[in-house]
Amino acid sequence: MEVYTDEIDFELQFLSAVPVFTDQDNYIALIHNNTAALQKYVQNHSFFCTGPNGSHRTQLRLSASLRAELSIFACDWPKEDGMTGEYDVFLELPNGEIIGQVHANYKPSLLKQYGTMACVRNLWNDPGANVSGLESFPQWLDYHRMHGVHHFIIYTTSDMSPALQEMYQPYIDEGVVTRVHLDVPAERCWCYTCVQQLLILNDCLYRAKGHARWLLPSLDVDEYLRVNLPAEDVTRLMDGRSEGRRPVASIFFKKFRFARAPPGSLDISSPRYSNIPEDNAYKYAANVSLVNVVSVHHHQPVKGLGKILYESPTVAAVNHYRHPHLIETQTFAFANSSDNSLLAKVPLLEASLEKRYGAGWKGFLERMRAAPELTNWSCSAYSLSANGPPVWENE
Repeated sequence: MEVYTDEIDFELQFLSAVPVFTDQDNYIALIHNNTAALQKYVQNHSFFCTGPNGSHRTQLRLSASLRAELSIFACDWPKEDGMTGEYDVFLELPNGEIIGQVHANYKPSLLKQYGTMACVRNLWNDPGANVSGLESFPQWLDYHRMHGVHHFIIYTTSDMSPALQEMYQPYIDEGVVTRVHLDVPAERCWCYTCVQQLLILNDCLYRAKGHARWLLPSLDVDEYLRVNLPAEDVTRLMDGRSEGRRPVASIFFKKFRFARAPPGSLDISSPRYSNIPEDNAYKYAANVSLVNVVSVHHHQPVKGLGKILYESPTVAAVNHYRHPHLIETQTFAFANSSDNSLLAKVPLLEASLEKRYGAGWKGFLERMRAAPELTNWSCSAYSLSANGPPVWENE
């Protein structure tokens, strides 16, 4: 949608629209690809949003921004419309001129109430780097289910492997997973400023509002959060940390790099690791009600609310299973130590996978590793269409 003023002209590019209806808030979250023109405009001008026929007109609020990558706007919406599920949002200039329209939809009864949810971005296989997201996902999800993560929002793209649907379906049928589909090709890159990755993380955050206390927005499927307390329960740990006079907005966990297990073995069966934490590469849990925007390693809490904790690695940390490169070997003195703390979990995890996929679960994971996937890796700038495809949830 094009906007023309006396000062500037630019294109509004909303990447996602998420209805948010909670006990405290009711609005449509509009996630926008940040541009210099947009930042300049919102400093001195206002947008307004309405429903059909100019109903419930209100000023569009800038809820949060993530450096130069994303801005998140909130369009306040009548609370009584929370169960409607379909919303047409009209954008106006202060003079009442309509400059565009955004459609938002969700399934109000799909998500329940959870202690902790996790986001899973689009997965792929890259044989050249010996990386298989499809092989890692089942063991990663079952492990975290056994340790206090109650629901997962997974994202797929238009070029996903057909094997993904086969792999996800048992979890969807069980109600453990909600699928959100982006009708665009995957953005396959390792860089931390990928627009699509940031879109997924923040779309997931706003879908979790009103449904979860805690969110793991960027824990990848080769990263295992382990809790070294008697219950070994992620939610119980975070709820306990949040008790007191001032709530906790987020909890950060140090990452340690582990050697990947041999083919055919579960990731957590590999005990060799570097005892030097990955430099400034924390992963974290966000208090859903107190955080407005997230990225891979950082976030923005609601101003003035909540404290930030850095958990001791003796209590909880992230095991990052991946093959070492030369610089990692030099920097991290890779695999110079051994940690056997998760080896006792291997039989439990194998039993969980057998229950879900049958006695041939190892063959199933090997088939996932061999599933065809695009390997067109790029860290170039990425954008979605201004009239971008809808983001939808799949039961």
